[in-house]
Amino acid sequence: TTVWVERGEYREQLRLRSGIRVISRERRGAVIRLRSDASEAEAAVVAMDVVGAEFSGFRIVGDSGTPLGTGLYVRDAAVTITDIEISGAKNTAIEFAGGAGATMIGGEVHDNPGIGLAIRAGAAPQINLNEFAKNGLSQQAQGAVVIEAGARPQLTRNIFVGLRPENLTMLSDADRAA
Repeated sequence: TTVWVERGEYREQLRLRSGIRVISRERRGAVIRLRSDASEAEAAVVAMDVVGAEFSGFRIVGDSGTPLGTGLYVRDAAVTITDIEISGAKNTAIEFAGGAGATMIGGEVHDNPGIGLAIRAGAAPQINLNEFAKNGLSQQAQGAVVIEAGARPQLTRNIFVGLRPENLTMLSDADRAA
């Protein structure tokens, strides 16, 4: 099943379901923001324990009037994420936790005070052709990119603007040098 989403601003949390493709009809014309009373622990888009899901063409935005703790949270999900844009996430723009099968292609993750990309132990996402810029700049952020021990990501042809080895956290000094 494919759900085509019209241009507009949607103030809600989206939970992806198995076998469902959720696609913005106009490239990045559909914008997801959390409700103004949402907690900073909430994610705008959640993919947990799903297979065959797709999320494509959306913008996920947070600002002073609309809090955004996490933009996109993926756990144990075989989901394809394409052409998304995430900005304004206070904690984490995109977080992969556990399992293989998640793929992110052609996204822009920028201007997030929190971590731009977090890959937790046990996660094995494929992350290809994305741009990450100006993330992890708040004093509370653990870094711009976090890859935990035990994670097995495949990162191919991504652009990390302004990322220095010290911006990678939770890695050993030897891993950072590599």
